[in-house]
Amino acid sequence: MQRRFFLGVLASAYALAAHASNKSYPQKSVRIIVGSTPGALTDVASRVYAEKITGKFGVPVVVENIAGASSTIAINSFLKTEPDGYTLLAVANTVYTFPHLNDKANYSPIKDFVPVAELARGPGVLVVNGKSPHKTLAEFIAAAKKNSSGLSYASGGMGTTSHLPMEMFQKEAEVELLHVPYKGVAPAVIDLIGGRVDSMMGTPTSMLAALKSGQIRPLAITSEERSAEFPDIPTFKELGFPKVTYIIYISLVARAGISKDMRNDIAATFNAVKNDPALLSNLSKLGQEVDLKMNDMKALDKFLLEDEAKYAKLIKENNIRME
Repeated sequence: MQRRFFLGVLASAYALAAHASNKSYPQKSVRIIVGSTPGALTDVASRVYAEKITGKFGVPVVVENIAGASSTIAINSFLKTEPDGYTLLAVANTVYTFPHLNDKANYSPIKDFVPVAELARGPGVLVVNGKSPHKTLAEFIAAAKKNSSGLSYASGGMGTTSHLPMEMFQKEAEVELLHVPYKGVAPAVIDLIGGRVDSMMGTPTSMLAALKSGQIRPLAITSEERSAEFPDIPTFKELGFPKVTYIIYISLVARAGISKDMRNDIAATFNAVKNDPALLSNLSKLGQEVDLKMNDMKALDKFLLEDEAKYAKLIKENNIRME
């Protein structure tokens, strides 16, 4: 009887210890720094998670926008914080590729960051003005080859997720387009709607209202398969350009120097809300999805390293440099 009582107490102690371990993070407010303006994909995805984690764990998760200079202002602010896991940085592909574009970049994603969670991923969409005569990708390519002065495309800046996929596309389609970089995606979309540029590549999130209103027309999407949210947009792959695939991801990184246990605790906290129906629905409406394979830290590390290497090669081969 005493032995059974002892084993019961021991089992309860283990259960309490496991519960306490799950609650070890967060113990205080979490700050997520975002290097974009409110409404951009990085910002929206961060806020979707912040709301759910605050509700689930009862600890405030605050999103702070520090926009400008290709996220370098946000990165510099982040690198001045303590590596305690309570200040995180939301990053997209651009943050990992920027040092390959600019020799003056004062950070190394590999040395300075520790990935802790992927929040969302999704494709890019090539769009033209809603009144454009180019109704298909084939028509757009034909016009680009015929027009000696060249068609133009807008981007949110050099080396961004609205620029590099267009470099891939031009190479594969054997066309040359005039690149018009803007300081952010929002002004680029405005000028596309206004007819001042011919096309652009962007995330469904950044162009959602214009897509739904018909102000812009989608020609092709960079995903391997058609999007469940936008099933009528053909993929570059099915249109004969299998190499024009591009995944735009949003991940969270902590400062290098955090312990392995802290990294795992942060990952477990964010992964705990990834099956929330409301979270998945909100992301899906933006053309984003959650890849649960990235819950494994080794898989996440491998993906980020391979993605960086892929676009570092593209940048080098096309001699893309920041001026």
